[in-house]
Amino acid sequence: MVCNVANAKDLTGTKLICIWGYDVKSPFYDSYMAFDFISLDQVKVHKIKNLKYNNFITGYKVDVLNIRIIGEDDQIERTTLKFGKFNCRKFEDLLNLYKNIEEDIGDIESFMKFKLKEFIEEQNKLNKI
Repeated sequence: MVCNVANAKDLTGTKLICIWGYDVKSPFYDSYMAFDFISLDQVKVHKIKNLKYNNFITGYKVDVLNIRIIGEDDQIERTTLKFGKFNCRKFEDLLNLYKNIEEDIGDIESFMKFKLKEFIEEQNKLNKI
């Protein structure tokens, strides 16, 4: 007897924040990504890359092992929350580390803009001219 079990999971409301996990030339290269699963098949992707922030909506598909983000080369491993060279965690878990700051970073977009501001300030300190 063969049993068919659905692999898909509705991730609506799930938010992941992902931090670059490897050393590269610039300390800010591909620093942060985030995924805000907004429906059964759509995700809002947020990126900070080369000291610039952008976001877009795309599709996703879930199987037993991975979450495939349409248009991205890598997949999110469901057991480790690795996305290529990024280490991901639930956004609400990360917010607990930032509960003492004064800025409102309760949503992913605000958090990403907050981090970008930090990165730019840090880069300005490193600049020689």
